[in-house]
Amino acid sequence: MPLVIKAENGKCVPQVVCDHCGEEITTSREGNVQWRSSTWEAGAAGESYFTHKECCRAFEARELGTRWMWMPLDSLLVYLANNLEVEWDKAKERAALLSHL
Repeated sequence: MPLVIKAENGKCVPQVVCDHCGEEITTSREGNVQWRSSTWEAGAAGESYFTHKECCRAFEARELGTRWMWMPLDSLLVYLANNLEVEWDKAKERAALLSHL
């Protein structure tokens, strides 16, 4: 359960949780997204997992022989926003409105 929505002070707060240690990843600098894949060929896909950078090797070791791909969390956000065709100005406006609910 790497992406959770927690209630804090009456607000919904999305949080990324490390799939290895179970603790929140609090900054993009301290986390990665990882997935299993044996190829970069078109159509290859893998379930995503989130880990602290310091937990990634121990997480990978649980499944020896598996080829793991990874990217930093801040890069994931850019790719995801591009693939979803996020309109940043509108998204920021909606987020600001939701923050007041």
